[in-house]
Amino acid sequence: MSPLAVVKQMQEKVYPFQNQAIRDTYQALGRGNNKILKLPTGAGKTYIAAAIIAHAISKQRKVMFLVDRLSLLEQTKDEFAKLGLRGSIIQGDNTDYQYGDDLVIASIQTLENWSGWPEVNLVIVDEAHDQRKALAEKMAEWTGVKWLGLTATPYTTGLGLTWTEVVEGPSVRDLIDMGYLSDFQAWGIPPDLGKVHTKRGDFDQKELAEAVNTTEITGNILKHWREHAADRKTMVFAVDIAHSKAIVARFCEAGIKAEHIDCYADGQEKFHIIDRFRRGETQVLSSVTMLAKGFDVKDVGCVILARPTKSLSLYIQQVGRGLRTAEGKQDCIILD
Repeated sequence: MSPLAVVKQMQEKVYPFQNQAIRDTYQALGRGNNKILKLPTGAGKTYIAAAIIAHAISKQRKVMFLVDRLSLLEQTKDEFAKLGLRGSIIQGDNTDYQYGDDLVIASIQTLENWSGWPEVNLVIVDEAHDQRKALAEKMAEWTGVKWLGLTATPYTTGLGLTWTEVVEGPSVRDLIDMGYLSDFQAWGIPPDLGKVHTKRGDFDQKELAEAVNTTEITGNILKHWREHAADRKTMVFAVDIAHSKAIVARFCEAGIKAEHIDCYADGQEKFHIIDRFRRGETQVLSSVTMLAKGFDVKDVGCVILARPTKSLSLYIQQVGRGLRTAEGKQDCIILD
């Protein structure tokens, strides 16, 4: 499909708020480089990016889309392909990029070790709140390139030293009211964190794990889940791997199909764990932060926040995993 055909097809499918976000983004980029587009999780940032990419390619521009995780790279490539955009890859041994390709989807970790980046006119940075030294240096060097960051949480300290303007999309509440995101119910059962210190702006992870990874608290998680969400597909966010495994063990002991996933599993194992969860063979999937960004399973009906946090970004990212809409889904239950 030609870039012009992709543009026409997408213009017919984008929601009104997405069209407005695209128009606002073009206006911001017209005022200079280094802009961030803020949109809630589930608002279709990848879809909006694809529309902007297709338009740029139709104008003979070359585009690079940057991701910071391998799982997001493959997911983005697949989503772009469904929309008619074929991109080459820069990612370790999987690299198939050829000089001059119109669209390249790249891992920032791989590019950090490259001597020369692809020559492009537009760079779109996914999860732009994650500051990386190599990216900041390249942005300072490539002043003639347009940079667009995508994020639901532009709250990282120092973000304004690199990015010059935030383009505000609709809020979570706006999208819920318009029917594009799921409504929610929330229950909070705070643990005693009086002895947990703060380290680099959030709870000290080691002390936090000791405070919450107890038989009583993991038992309460299972008890409250049974009371409020026993019939729902559920994601759990834990403090560390041991905590996540302890929570999964409690669910399994109760006869509930639950699994833990972390970055140390090999590619095939990760695929099968996630596939079982998508298909409903596994009801509860627990991780630490691996699934907090970019993970998309629309029929998740419960999110368990087993990890107390002072980070607004992390909180929003985790809650957002349950706010997508799905057929038959009335709302999402958040157990905090």
